[in-house]
Amino acid sequence: MSNPAPIDRIVEAAFDKVLRRTTVKNYWTPTEVLREALAHAGLGTMIREMASFGSTTPEGPWGLDKIVLSHVRERIGVLQRVRDANGFREYESFAVPGQHERRYMRLSGMTSANLRAAMEQARTQERDYHTKGEGYNILLGVLETLGADATVADAMPTALPLIVAYRAKSA
Repeated sequence: MSNPAPIDRIVEAAFDKVLRRTTVKNYWTPTEVLREALAHAGLGTMIREMASFGSTTPEGPWGLDKIVLSHVRERIGVLQRVRDANGFREYESFAVPGQHERRYMRLSGMTSANLRAAMEQARTQERDYHTKGEGYNILLGVLETLGADATVADAMPTALPLIVAYRAKSA
């Protein structure tokens, strides 16, 4: 992107600032980057002011602040998914039991324990997606036998026992 929007530049600067604060073997969370971006006087003020736009209308506030925050969060996600010249993600994430937010680290700074955690979670997600996909495949097969106007609700009584049996077999 040759000329990013002003908000994107603010988020990129916040991301870089958080990265500079963390050493190679330390982690960060998306919330830290969000807080850093919102600490920018212009962006923080704009969002606070936007939160009250339309508050005197019968419909209530317009929610423009939520639109901007959504864009900021999406931009943080894009920055965390950057790949290097070899196609590897520069940053990888892993969940920590008891915490709702994933931790991000530079892939190059991960220890074997960090990489193992990320790898095991990726494999679990892969199994979950595969199971979900197979369930949809079963559901689609039943749905297609019912005709073009049939819905998932029509197919579910027949498909559900097949899906449950598949899940039990693959568990």
